[in-house]
Amino acid sequence: MPEPITSTQIKKYINDVNTGGVTAAVQVYQQLQDKGYNYGGWAKGVAEGSTITGREALDFLTNSALLDMGSDACFHLPAAHVGASSRPSISVAITEACTCPDH
Repeated sequence: MPEPITSTQIKKYINDVNTGGVTAAVQVYQQLQDKGYNYGGWAKGVAEGSTITGREALDFLTNSALLDMGSDACFHLPAAHVGASSRPSISVAITEACTCPDH
């Protein structure tokens, strides 16, 4: 059974991710997995692109449309927007995808 997490811990995780980006997110996901939250492992795989499910999630983001975001057509996100070393937050990715000159 997963260890309980307090609201204080959750606030710390949020702050860590907001200030530390992807590196901090990977650490938080690992901590969640270590506490028994299996989703932490899945999320870590996406953040790192290190698992088959993580790579597939990133490929989907790269190669599909973000529907209901102001565009009815599918379009390709430029590699710079989803690069392995500098993945943007999802809100940044959505905003930039909707204003991307490539679509």
